[in-house]
Amino acid sequence: MRDVSARFGVATLVVWTGCSTSTGTFDSPSDPILDAAAEVSTDAMADGEAVGPGDAETEGSATDVYPDMDNDGMDLEAAAGDGTLLERSYVGPEGTRDYLLYEPAGYDGTPRALVVALHGCSQSASHFATASGYNRLADQHGFIVVWPEQSLLANTALCWNWFLPGHQRRDVGEAAVIAAIVGEVGKTHALDPKRIHAVGMSAGAAMAVVLGAVFPDVFASIGSVEGCPFQGTPCVGSASVLPAATLATYVVSAMGARTRPVPLFAIQGSLDINVPPANGDLLVKQWVLAADVVDDNLSNQSISSFPHHVSDDSAHGYSFRRSVYVDGAGKDFIEYLEVKGLGHAWPGASVSLAFSDTQGPSATEGSWHFLEAHPMP
Repeated sequence: MRDVSARFGVATLVVWTGCSTSTGTFDSPSDPILDAAAEVSTDAMADGEAVGPGDAETEGSATDVYPDMDNDGMDLEAAAGDGTLLERSYVGPEGTRDYLLYEPAGYDGTPRALVVALHGCSQSASHFATASGYNRLADQHGFIVVWPEQSLLANTALCWNWFLPGHQRRDVGEAAVIAAIVGEVGKTHALDPKRIHAVGMSAGAAMAVVLGAVFPDVFASIGSVEGCPFQGTPCVGSASVLPAATLATYVVSAMGARTRPVPLFAIQGSLDINVPPANGDLLVKQWVLAADVVDDNLSNQSISSFPHHVSDDSAHGYSFRRSVYVDGAGKDFIEYLEVKGLGHAWPGASVSLAFSDTQGPSATEGSWHFLEAHPMP
């Protein structure tokens, strides 16, 4: 672990790859149907040729993908705001991943909320931190941010392997690693166990949804920006052909004995050609239908599948529709923003980088205000 007080360079990788190039240690045996769906589910962030090591290499032995050189002028000290950014690695039975840890300005050891922020394909933790400005918001509100980073050896496009069953488990794989990182941070920093949240962009959003389904006892609420339904392949290029009711059963099954409605914040751009808008609609429907079952073990509309209220607004150049769904107690449970004109990008970004858009409602502020309002019951 070291204090990142100098410039932390980021190699900007412009990649396209199919899931067949992924090399997760915990991947399941090949299945023709799953492979066909996964081939287009690597969440194409950009055009270009795949880069990175071959499939013969194994996860866990990667060198630093982003060495300490200023390849693209990205300044992590500036991205960190007034707090402290630490570079760490998690190594455990679940797997191995690097991550950045942000201590907000004024951190004094008292229990704080934690946000796990997950980057998209062809991004790094530092890229996402710089674009989203989440660390600066953490300074204002006093929460801690963890930025897990995907390895080239696990996915040559740097996508989280949200679509593979081997990474949708509690014991091994990427979902388990991310949850273990939360546990490791909890050993060195005071965390409020009722205020641990996950949010992500694209493949990171899809992995945040996986965390909500697999670890509902850890993550109080989740946020998805241009993300995918749980097990809703292919997602990239088109939505799943499976109905929302079927996809909802996957969430219920994954939660197991820990079932509970997990609040969801979601943003979907109308012009997203990588993760088409139908995915956002399907994610929300999946999540509502699953919640309707897990709140009382019955599919009985105890949580309505229709929004409680819908409003239209605009922010910094983009108009958007906000749909709010409520739980059985009448409290806001899902907030869904459909942004007209937004492509595959994090809206309201701090700076213009790949897969970020400075126009539109702020995904950073919007997601945090939602997460903050939804602690663990």
